[in-house]
Amino acid sequence: MPTVNRKEIEFTLQGAEAAKAILKPIFFDDSAELFEVMPMVTSEQKMAYASVMRDVIQRAISCGMRPQGEIDIYERTISTDNMGVYVNQCFDEALNTAYTSLYKQGKDITDLTGTVFSEILITRVQEAIKKHIEKLAFFGDKASADASINLVDGVWTYLFDLVANNLVPYVDSNSGSPLVAGDGIDLLTAMYEEQRNELKALAPGEKIFLVSGNVFHQYEKDLREGSINSSAYTMNVQDGGLGVKFQNIEVRPMWDWEQYAAQYLGVQNSNLAVLTSKDNLVIATDVENQDNNLEVWYDRDSELNKVRSRFRLGFNYKLEEFFVAAF
Repeated sequence: MPTVNRKEIEFTLQGAEAAKAILKPIFFDDSAELFEVMPMVTSEQKMAYASVMRDVIQRAISCGMRPQGEIDIYERTISTDNMGVYVNQCFDEALNTAYTSLYKQGKDITDLTGTVFSEILITRVQEAIKKHIEKLAFFGDKASADASINLVDGVWTYLFDLVANNLVPYVDSNSGSPLVAGDGIDLLTAMYEEQRNELKALAPGEKIFLVSGNVFHQYEKDLREGSINSSAYTMNVQDGGLGVKFQNIEVRPMWDWEQYAAQYLGVQNSNLAVLTSKDNLVIATDVENQDNNLEVWYDRDSELNKVRSRFRLGFNYKLEEFFVAAF
């Protein structure tokens, strides 16, 4: 095995450069499509959205103006909190990982440079941050005693509060009990029928069902056993296979929801589902903040590669009229 200069893996990025290296690949790739990204939220920012206007046409008059209809502005606030990432990796393990990665890519296995370590470390940290963000996006809860989720409030924390205050339509999905034949279709049907007029008015392509894995499997099974092959219930996906729809609305499985509900809500067989518009959920960060940083270095005393990063993060939604929740 050739000698590797461990000094070569030391570097520090600040501000926009740090964001470019670690945040932009996380917040602006295809997997972040469930959320509208607000990239310049330094601490707190207002979100204003105009309501749907009705009955604005009137008989024309020759002079003057007789206003008909008003524009209501819904104003919400989204805030970001400071996040920190601190990761250690054994140097020897990193060395083996680097060799394996090079080998898999068909490169000369003896061509091992310091930049390989930094690329591997950054990639692994990005993957870990991305996974944690996906958890926080839906199960973040500032009131929780669990340090892994009390960093921010996520979508389900907002929804539980909205349902408790009768502000969004709610469907009892009998969480805690396994779904049986027909329950998948029945659940989505009930949610579809509970839409408020504002959500009903959107085209099917503008809406989405987000459902826990067990709900998705049961709905898919209901379709198969019912021999439903209509285009209103299936769709092409990128890999050439078929996805599923309900009334031409995409049904997307959220595979980790069951695990997180059991872990953080204490509910097994959590039949979770949300019907909303595709642009109703918002994620905020600040890619230009000078406090953003990314440091990668080798600590000689501990013989560990170390990664440290800081950035801002927050979640919210636009309009409660665009929600139907089931749990």
